[in-house]
Amino acid sequence: MAKSLMMIVFAGLFTTTAHGAQVSGSWDKKEMDPRVGTRDAEVERILKIENISLVPGDTAVPLNLQCDQSSRCTFDFHYFKGVTFDLDNPSKNSILFIAGGPGQFVQENKAGNVALGALDGDGRQIVDGKVVPEVNGKQNIVYFHVRGAGQSLIDRSNEFDPLLRAKYVVEDIEKLRREVLGNKPWDGIYAHSWGTVVAQLYAKKYGRSDSAGGRPNGGVKSLILSAPIVRKSSDTLDARIRQTVSNLKQIFEFYRPTGDCTISDESYLKDRVTDFDENFNPGISGEDLDGTDNLCFVTDSRILAIVREVQKVLRDIEPDYGSLDFIQERENFDRLQRDPNFPPSLKKYPRELYAALRRIQLLGAPASDGLVFTQDTKSMIDMALIIGYHTTPEISRQLKTRCDTRGRFLTGAAAIPEIKAKYCSRLVRARTQLLESGDGLESKRARYAFGVYDGVARWIFRVLNKNCFSGQDLENFANAASGPTDRKKLLRNTAKKIGIDESGIPVCGWDPGGDNAHSVPTLIVAGSADAVIAGCQAEDFYNDGLTGQKVFLEFVGMGHAMSVANMRFGAMPSAQTQTFADLIEQFVKIAPTQLANFIASVQPQLSALKARERQPENNLIACRR
Repeated sequence: MAKSLMMIVFAGLFTTTAHGAQVSGSWDKKEMDPRVGTRDAEVERILKIENISLVPGDTAVPLNLQCDQSSRCTFDFHYFKGVTFDLDNPSKNSILFIAGGPGQFVQENKAGNVALGALDGDGRQIVDGKVVPEVNGKQNIVYFHVRGAGQSLIDRSNEFDPLLRAKYVVEDIEKLRREVLGNKPWDGIYAHSWGTVVAQLYAKKYGRSDSAGGRPNGGVKSLILSAPIVRKSSDTLDARIRQTVSNLKQIFEFYRPTGDCTISDESYLKDRVTDFDENFNPGISGEDLDGTDNLCFVTDSRILAIVREVQKVLRDIEPDYGSLDFIQERENFDRLQRDPNFPPSLKKYPRELYAALRRIQLLGAPASDGLVFTQDTKSMIDMALIIGYHTTPEISRQLKTRCDTRGRFLTGAAAIPEIKAKYCSRLVRARTQLLESGDGLESKRARYAFGVYDGVARWIFRVLNKNCFSGQDLENFANAASGPTDRKKLLRNTAKKIGIDESGIPVCGWDPGGDNAHSVPTLIVAGSADAVIAGCQAEDFYNDGLTGQKVFLEFVGMGHAMSVANMRFGAMPSAQTQTFADLIEQFVKIAPTQLANFIASVQPQLSALKARERQPENNLIACRR
């Protein structure tokens, strides 16, 4: 994991003034770029397009915005190029990377080596965007900071929040295309998670031939959509819970040797971990496999009890408290601990339990027929230990400085106290690393505002009990009378932070189909153990949003992070990293002309990556519940 990521700090969030019933205020700069005021903010090689209008030319300025000072309604759009960028080389494809979140952004690297960037706080898609597509040096990669995130700061007033929408980002990246490529199109757009919303809308508007508009080849030739999301159905909670607990159960079962439980060394993993024989940073504490990478002491009955408790926790969270991603934030968690209405069944657990469960959703699960890396092995076992320790009764749950070696969870680890002490040391270290990793390079303002106004934040539809809502609905929920037993206070406070859209135009759950569907050649890549897009979201995207040539590749055991390559800190790119980059390059090159031959041409890559094509029947991918 990254060693120097900054925590996003909530400090002096809002100054409040009257604005109807809604609280108006301003976002702290750190809530757009957590590096503000730190050495990491002093970046090199960052470029910008100055004074881009927050309101695109074909859009009316919202009535409630005060744009008498033009600088309030403009921002400097920041971007940078990969280290191997060379537009004069005709053999190189030009690819735009769109991060997820929403609100995540790629770290500019002062050493000029973006290809070896570190993981973000949750091991999420930023790494795949930074490392995988460009590590072989054969593409021209362009990265950008989405409006309201990183260095693309906008006016701090929350009245501008309704302008944080994917449809406006579409116009930003069209300006970026003209700035960087002139009249040439993007050869490909690589987008992950929420980024697939932007990519879909861009392809719909600019992915067609339009010589009159200066785009003889369109704005983009192909899309690579990683872990695409769909929100047209809010009924994905059961699928999300099933996938999360399945991942956890599989972790406990996979990291147990057959036969007697000896807990002596890591040799049983030789045939299970893809990069077992590779030697990265030998001797670095916490980096290499060791005797504690072994969960054989966790019995079948204990696994069943852990899974049952996790199911209960997950089902109790969402109705009133949002999601794991929301509840594990430091400030939100601290507020809930002070809330007398926070159920004791949830309050008894420390923040690291919720953060560990969230990480499980992102990591996926190990599979004998999939790729399993040392980095992921360490993380998965860490998370399983934290979750198992805290969901086992009759123990001290304090892990700040020590753990209870006498607890029932460690029963069977060994009769030798020193072995249990090693597990306890690992638990304390894992907790510290998990909580210090924070939220990564992410704008909280962008996450909240884009999440609501792009229709991708599940909580808003759940609390309003509507498939579509207006700004007035959001305002009513935020300012509803809150009695002493109100469990939605935290979500109401969150809603109050977000500026209200007064247009009256409804916001519905994100649907890539209908008017958003397009015919640009598209490759969907998704993990078979991705809990975030559980409930057939990638399948729905393929079936409803794509009308042209399309391919669906599934990566066995991958979670939402799509960690299809070895991402150990400080490691050189692995063979799998190179292979995935080659796969993307091949798709971008072949997509406009011979996509029918793509699968046949990449069989070696698919075999090496343990990936498989999901083949359609009657042009539809069947849903895997």
